[in-house]
Amino acid sequence: MSLKEKLERLRQSEDQSISDDLLDLMITNIGSLDSELRDTLNYNLFAEAVTAGNLTLKQQQEVTQRLLRNRFLLTNIDNSQDNESIFKRSFTALFLAALAYRHNNSPFLSQQQERELIKQTISYLQLEHDFRGLTLHGWAHGIAHSADLIDEILNFQSLNHQDIIALLTAIKNILHRPFLFTADEPGRLVIPI
Repeated sequence: MSLKEKLERLRQSEDQSISDDLLDLMITNIGSLDSELRDTLNYNLFAEAVTAGNLTLKQQQEVTQRLLRNRFLLTNIDNSQDNESIFKRSFTALFLAALAYRHNNSPFLSQQQERELIKQTISYLQLEHDFRGLTLHGWAHGIAHSADLIDEILNFQSLNHQDIIALLTAIKNILHRPFLFTADEPGRLVIPI
C-alpha cells in the first residue's frame, strides 16, 4: 500500500492516531513533489493530529528532535540552483509550527530545543532565496509558511530581545528584496510582526 493510500485510509478513519512507522514515512516525505501527498494528506493530517493531541508525547518529541537534528528547515538552502528542496524547507516550517503550537498549549520541548528551533528559524529567514508561491508542484510558499512558524515561536519562554531583533531584521531584509510577492507573503509576515 502506498503512503497516499495509507494516509487516505487514516483520513477516513475515526481513529486519527498515527503509528510510529506511518509517522516516519510522513516525515521522510515531508517535501514530496506530489502536492496532493504533501499538502492535502501529509501536512493536513499531521497538523490535525498534533493540534488535536493525537500524537503521543514521545512522538512529538521524536519528530521535533528529528527535524531539528537533521536541519530539515535548512535543507540544501545554500544551493540556489536547487528548485525542489524548498518544499522540504517550507513544509518543515509548517510541521514545526504545528509542533510549536502544541508546545505553547501543552509544553513538551526543552529550553534547549526551543533555542535550537529559534536559531534555525532565524537562519532560515536569513538564508532562504526561493520566494516562489505557487509552482508546477503546488505551493512552495516558504516565506508565508515561515511566518506561521515565527508566529508560534514568539510565545516561547526562551525567546529573548536579541532573537526578536534578529527575526525583525530578517523579515525586513526579505521584504526589501527585489522580488514581487504575489501570494500574500507580506500579509502573512505582518501577523508575527
